Amino acid sequence: MDNKLLNAYIAQQIRDKRKELGVTQDDIANALGLHRVSVVNMEMERQQIKAAHLFALAGIFQCQISDFFPDTEKMEISEELVEVVVLKKVKRFISKQP
Repeated sequence: MDNKLLNAYIAQQIRDKRKELGVTQDDIANALGLHRVSVVNMEMERQQIKAAHLFALAGIFQCQISDFFPDTEKMEISEELVEVVVLKKVKRFISKQP
């Protein structure tokens, strides 16, 4: 699996689980000992998520760490997620053009 797709998947899982729990990015940042901008960057795929943070998030969300990763047997990535990653790449490419 492409690293960008994996990061996008993990970021989406964090966003979804945070919203399901009804907590803010500030709440998560405080629980992790981070600034809110770090949580924003995790959810926006701008920051690599450390394994220690994933374990802490699993505790906060009361889920398994494997819940942040796609099912390796099915390896199903939604078309919507692929489109988001492709659009981001296109926007970056266009913004770098003279």
